[in-house]
Amino acid sequence: DYGTKLRERIFSPPILFWAFLSQVLSPGSACREAVSKVQAFFKLADQSPPAGETGAYCQARSRVPLKHLEKVHRHVRNGIEAFAPQELRWKGRTGRVVDGTAVSMPDTPENQNAYPQPSGQKPGCGFPVMRLVALFSLTTGALLEVVRGTLHQAETLLFRQLWQGLAAGEILLGDRGFCSFGNVASLHAKGVDVLFRNHQCRHSDFRVGKPLGKHDHLIVWRKPLCPKDVSKEDYATWPESLVLREIKVVICVPGM
Repeated sequence: DYGTKLRERIFSPPILFWAFLSQVLSPGSACREAVSKVQAFFKLADQSPPAGETGAYCQARSRVPLKHLEKVHRHVRNGIEAFAPQELRWKGRTGRVVDGTAVSMPDTPENQNAYPQPSGQKPGCGFPVMRLVALFSLTTGALLEVVRGTLHQAETLLFRQLWQGLAAGEILLGDRGFCSFGNVASLHAKGVDVLFRNHQCRHSDFRVGKPLGKHDHLIVWRKPLCPKDVSKEDYATWPESLVLREIKVVICVPGM
């Protein structure tokens, strides 16, 4: 529902949405294939099919408001999560996964201005780059939330914008890029348990701490100096220390 009165056209919002979705779900699918599917739909409905040119479809697709696609996403996400079987949860608890990536974008002045290319790129040779950090459901695999930023914004800064999507009692998994004292302390205060891979700059020594087993012990992290990207108000809420469980696991995958 676009919420406005639209004049009747071949590529109405419902037809455009399903044509666009079929194109997204078919890697490498061209606009002409999407138009061919629309033609087939009209023929099955005993209606006069549109012409085979792709101009009208591409123009209609470019007019789709992002907020409406986000509304569809929220509806699908909520439905998937609501009907997820309880046996898929780990010991009855909900698992979440955070991850980040970067994507190149069409080389337009608007994109170059909003999402600058890498600083080391020669002028006129690079493409705009957008950084994405997303929150996924470990139970269903559904994309829950995503935030966008420039290549010059750290993933951990964008990650903080996703904290509102986490609830007490959940378990969050992430790679070493999110493993910091501030992230662990702040999420613990929300009642969220975390499982992060240790950062490569942090040394692990299983000879110290309280041993729990082979390559398994309790350690104490001391509060670091206030990072430049953290406000003094937020820093003041961090505890002076954290007691964490550190384990070492070796995963052997044939051929890797």
